[in-house]
Amino acid sequence: MIQNKPLLVFIGPSGVGKSTIYRQLMSELPLHFVPSWTTRPPRDGEQALEHNFVKKHKFTALQKDGYFIDVIQPFGLEYKYGLPYIVESKTHINTVSLRVFAIDMLREYYSNLLIYQVERPLEEALTALNERVEELGDRAKMFEHETRAGRKVADRIFENNNIDDCSSKIISAIKQDFQIR
Repeated sequence: MIQNKPLLVFIGPSGVGKSTIYRQLMSELPLHFVPSWTTRPPRDGEQALEHNFVKKHKFTALQKDGYFIDVIQPFGLEYKYGLPYIVESKTHINTVSLRVFAIDMLREYYSNLLIYQVERPLEEALTALNERVEELGDRAKMFEHETRAGRKVADRIFENNNIDDCSSKIISAIKQDFQIR
């Protein structure tokens, strides 16, 4: 596939603040978030942004129809996640959120990636996760490994010590990287 604009990819372990940052970015920049599809039910109050939530039978039908680039089942949990094929937007920056271990799979389909990693201390991430996640699975165990692996592939790394400050730095980086005034 030929891409003129890079595909903006956000990575980072669970609980680092990616979803909160996305919502701030969308109000400031011409981003089009391409959600993954998942069999995981939405959490209380969770809005579809990073994920489209579907029942297992719908997910299986989409998978059989070849709708997804690939399907993963992370953290030792029962839920599946699939990323659809992405059509380049002429007016917006296509943006996805992935786990670092899916980057190689994505590179098979999209050669022009710009990878931003969001980081946060483990203790703060666990606090955030415990407030919103019913099942941690292997998230805590994988946190440090995922952070280190992300540093090897990320083009930019953002430390989330303060959500507004981190979002501001990411907005500046996107404006620079995509030549937005």
